[in-house]
Amino acid sequence: MSLFLGDCKQSLPAITALLNKAEHKEWIASFNEYAEQEQQRVIEKDIHPTEGPLLMGEVTHVVSEATHGKSDSCKRCRTEPNDIESLL
Repeated sequence: MSLFLGDCKQSLPAITALLNKAEHKEWIASFNEYAEQEQQRVIEKDIHPTEGPLLMGEVTHVVSEATHGKSDSCKRCRTEPNDIESLL
């Protein structure tokens, strides 16, 4: 086992410079089916409930729409459900 000791501000950029850029498009695309399932089974029910009390997802969605995604409380809402690449 190797041990690397250093200041992260200096070490991480130095290590990152040694890496080759990889896009992993196929691997990322493999998550699209799961993102769709989550959208249908979880997210839609939270942001467009048909009954019951007000849900956090519903409130967050409405605030995000009203502020065009600029509300600090809605920063996580800016990612499109099927845009997994933007999360990486």
